[in-house]
Amino acid sequence: MSENKDHHLNPQALRADYTLGATLAILLLISIAIACMNGSWAAALAIGIPAVAIPWTLIRILPTSLATRLSIASALMIFAGLFIQQTHGMSEAHFSVFILLAFTLYYRDWRPILAASVLIAVHHVAFNFLQVGNTGIYIFSQGASFNLLIIHALSVVFEAGILIFMSTALGKEAKMLGLEPSELAELANKISNGDLTSKFTVAEGDKTSVAYSIKVLQRTLDGLVQSLNYVSTQHEAGDIDVDIDASRFKGGYADVAAGVNRMVAGHLDMSKKALACVKRFGEGDLDAKIEQFPGKKAFVNEAIEQVRTNINALVDDASLLAQAAVEGKLSTRADASRHQGDFRKIVQGVNDTLDAVITPLNVAAKYVEDISKGNIPAKITATYHGDFNTLKNNLNQCIDAVNALVADANVLANAAAQGQLSTRADAS
Repeated sequence: MSENKDHHLNPQALRADYTLGATLAILLLISIAIACMNGSWAAALAIGIPAVAIPWTLIRILPTSLATRLSIASALMIFAGLFIQQTHGMSEAHFSVFILLAFTLYYRDWRPILAASVLIAVHHVAFNFLQVGNTGIYIFSQGASFNLLIIHALSVVFEAGILIFMSTALGKEAKMLGLEPSELAELANKISNGDLTSKFTVAEGDKTSVAYSIKVLQRTLDGLVQSLNYVSTQHEAGDIDVDIDASRFKGGYADVAAGVNRMVAGHLDMSKKALACVKRFGEGDLDAKIEQFPGKKAFVNEAIEQVRTNINALVDDASLLAQAAVEGKLSTRADASRHQGDFRKIVQGVNDTLDAVITPLNVAAKYVEDISKGNIPAKITATYHGDFNTLKNNLNQCIDAVNALVADANVLANAAAQGQLSTRADAS
């Protein structure tokens, strides 16, 4: 395991460095307090100060490194040995061995535990022999004892074994997580809220941790979102053949991509069929068929049939007017109220056109009828346009001519009655 590359341990290991470093400072204060009570200043200062200073130096220059962890674990046992020496081997001082050894579990690393256990074992064996020689070195208050040494050694081995087992399990759990639980919770919360932009790294070669799985999940979801956005953009730009590359995804995500493709393709197919039918209408084929779409898509069928019905109604009215014109029924009109919107405008426009054509013709027919019966009508004064105005002018000229003819006939008749047989009409 390479140092400072275990990214899943670094934050926790850094906290452990500072927490246990602060513990060393507290242990120094306890050692000084003991010295105040029994005068063991030389040991307290000569051993306690280096036992704090060296680990803190490593914490500053090599944080979370194995060397720092080993130095802190060793310093904890040094303080345990210092307390034993200061109290001349009191049993209560031996408790610190087991207490401080347990503190090393915070690293979730078996190596500091083993180093501390070996160090305290060497301390007990060495100091037990030194105490036998009355050198002023203490290990047990009642004097050196091989039996007590064995009991203490077995106790340390038992505790160390349990702690190593626990640290190994905790280390595996930490490796399985890949990041601190709080970081994982924050990432999961962001992803659940749609934030796929979080940047984080996992340990090199990590392919099994929760953090790695979250990273893959984030990358997969982001890829799916980007694919959807790309397809949407291309469709808006008119390239409706673009779809999501489902081969980029696995499992359920591939199913989602394929499902979106099927959905889009279904809508496009429906639109194409509807437009093809409308195109047939535009070409005059009002009998064009279209399949019945399922569910709510049936609104397309309803719209198509409504268009077909409206156009057929328009065609029917056009046929009615054409047939009436052929049969000379010039007063026939289509019922514009049957139609809506611009269709009504078309029918009403045809009716108005017929009125505009037939009204002048009716006037002309009436005038011709009156003239044929000898009832010469007054000249037409209504305003007409185009060819209808020419027809009006011609009728008016006819009326003038007939009136002139009648006038000349009256002149000749009156002259004949008066015996003026030489009187003639002005033929010019």
